[in-house]
Amino acid sequence: MAELARTVRDGKTSRMLILVRKAQEGIWIEGDIWVRVLSVDRDRVKLGITAPGSVKVMREEIYVPADHAHADDEAPVA
Repeated sequence: MAELARTVRDGKTSRMLILVRKAQEGIWIEGDIWVRVLSVDRDRVKLGITAPGSVKVMREEIYVPADHAHADDEAPVA
């Protein structure tokens, strides 16, 4: 079963596909990208991602969009 939700990130609205997967199940994303649920332990989910070397994969908390990369450079000086 899948459902769609609307999300807003960095002022842009997009759709999010919501899927339910169990441990050892996965999803395929167009091209050569595979995401597999390796394990679930309480509130932690371990994912395995297979993608071509040309595809950047990083955790959300370390991702900085290119248009925000130099936001500190534009901040007014006190």
